[in-house]
Amino acid sequence: MQVAAKVGALDARYCVRFQRVNGGSIPILSWQSTITQAVPNGRFATTTFTNVFEFDYALDEEETRGWLAGVQDTRVIVGSPLVTIHPDIMGYVGGYYQWPNNWKFTGRAGVQIFGGAQFLNLVSVSSFTQPIVRLDLDRMDDNDNRLFGVTAQMMWVPKPAYQLTLRTPLYFARN
Repeated sequence: MQVAAKVGALDARYCVRFQRVNGGSIPILSWQSTITQAVPNGRFATTTFTNVFEFDYALDEEETRGWLAGVQDTRVIVGSPLVTIHPDIMGYVGGYYQWPNNWKFTGRAGVQIFGGAQFLNLVSVSSFTQPIVRLDLDRMDDNDNRLFGVTAQMMWVPKPAYQLTLRTPLYFARN
């Protein structure tokens, strides 16, 4: 289990990964589940549940390059019955390449389907389907743990929207 802290939120991540046996050529299936809750927890505070199922097919034994395919399901629960946010589901395909100096580039392209949102019966956000592109550049250690990462994500809602995220994990270790 990895636990990561965000400013103003609690974030717990659980990751299960099914590996190849004896260097076989079957894909790796990863499942990552994330629960994020706003702090402090007020009347309109949100809790977000995200599940990612991803197939990873490595093209070499060192797993430095390969193909990806996955599905991400995100559900947001608001602490008030006045607001309803419907699920967001994204399907994607992509690939990755890791250089010998442990920099790793990953690219994904896919389609995102948002179910819409409702505030009382007055304000409604319509559901929509949009293309999405995500590019990751990560610095990895020798055990393939992320040391630092930057993500650029582009969406069309209906005009282009961009998001840039800088990431560094917090690891808790006990001696």
